[in-house]
Amino acid sequence: VLAGLRAGRAGCPACTNSLAGATLQRKAGGQVGDAVLRCPSCRAHFDPRRAGLRLDGDADAETLSPLPVLVRDGVVSVAVPAAEVA
Repeated sequence: VLAGLRAGRAGCPACTNSLAGATLQRKAGGQVGDAVLRCPSCRAHFDPRRAGLRLDGDADAETLSPLPVLVRDGVVSVAVPAAEVA
């Protein structure tokens, strides 16, 4: 059930606004399961399965910032750097 679970920082690398409210959508021309994450502010598209690679715009400069996820005995943990928690 938790296979493929991903976590990332809450800011869009393209516009720096929050990704709160971002939606997963089917990639144009893609098959079921080919999902892309769309920023609600600037509508940039990112591929969560390919380390947050931006699919439109400057793919080299703008990728999502993933965070390590650990699932142990059904408990999900996300490793957030201490500097970002305070």
